[in-house]
Amino acid sequence: MHVDNPIVAAEFDGRVPKSQQPRPESDWATVDIDAGPRQVVVLGCVLNGDSRHELACRDVSIDDTGELTRLSVTVQLEKHDPEGEVILTGPGEFYYRLRVEHEGATPREYRITHLDENGDEQLTANEVLFIKPGTRRG
Repeated sequence: MHVDNPIVAAEFDGRVPKSQQPRPESDWATVDIDAGPRQVVVLGCVLNGDSRHELACRDVSIDDTGELTRLSVTVQLEKHDPEGEVILTGPGEFYYRLRVEHEGATPREYRITHLDENGDEQLTANEVLFIKPGTRRG
């Protein structure tokens, strides 16, 4: 996982053991900014692949233009065991959690991208917080 400054730490769990009923019809992602002091948690679900796949967090970065601070995250589905036995056929349901600890102001904009195993975009979710620039949460 590529992590950019001013990120202090990033922890990714691409195998959150859960299911959702009714089953989601498409990928989704959301952000929790009240996760802790200078922390953001990204939660999401990727629908694709089969039991031989897993999720990888490819990129986590914060861009600060002075007026706007944006946290960008890219998650990609990859074939973990291409020769393995297919236990569950697709599309798989992969839930993930990413905790990001950052320095400075709380990002006001969030862009979360999901890629399939070929690198093609499945989802780009954008969220914007209505807070003043430079605000610190937590």
